[in-house]
Amino acid sequence: MDMKIVYLIISFMILLLNSGCGGLRQVNEDAKNVNLYFSYPTGNCRFLGIIKNPNVHEVMDIRSSLKDLEKDDNNFLKNEGAKLGANVIVLVTHTPREFHKRYVRGSKNLTTINIHSVIANAYYCPYVKIDQLQQRNLEIKQTPLFENDDLQINY
Repeated sequence: MDMKIVYLIISFMILLLNSGCGGLRQVNEDAKNVNLYFSYPTGNCRFLGIIKNPNVHEVMDIRSSLKDLEKDDNNFLKNEGAKLGANVIVLVTHTPREFHKRYVRGSKNLTTINIHSVIANAYYCPYVKIDQLQQRNLEIKQTPLFENDDLQINY
C-alpha cells in the first residue's frame, strides 16, 4: 500500500477516536475562578446577565455517562459566566429530560438521551464576600442541581 494512503487512514482513525469523546466542554482558563451556587446572597453584587441554553449538550456523544453530562453542565455555566466577567453564577432553573430512542427498527435496544435546559444569573461579587462562604466545586445532579449543605434553596 502507498505510504500516503497509510498516513491518510491513520490520520482519519485518530480523528474518529478524538471526535468520539470530543463533545465534553473543558473549563476555560478564565472560568476556573467562577463559582456555581444554587442560592447566594447577591445584595452587594453587580448583575451582569442571564445565561440560558435550552439544550446544553446539543450534539453530545450519546455514549457519555450522566457524570460526564453533569460535569459538562458545570463547565458550560462557568465558561459562559467568565465571558460576562462573572465570578458567581446562581442557578435559576435546571430542567433535565430523558428520552429513549430506538435507532434500529425492531431492535429491543434503546438509547437514553439526556437533554438539560439551564437558566442562571451571572454576577460579579467582591471576593471578600465569596471567601466568607465555605467553597467547593459543586456538581450538577438531577435534583437538586447543586449540592451544597452551606446554602439554602430559595423557592
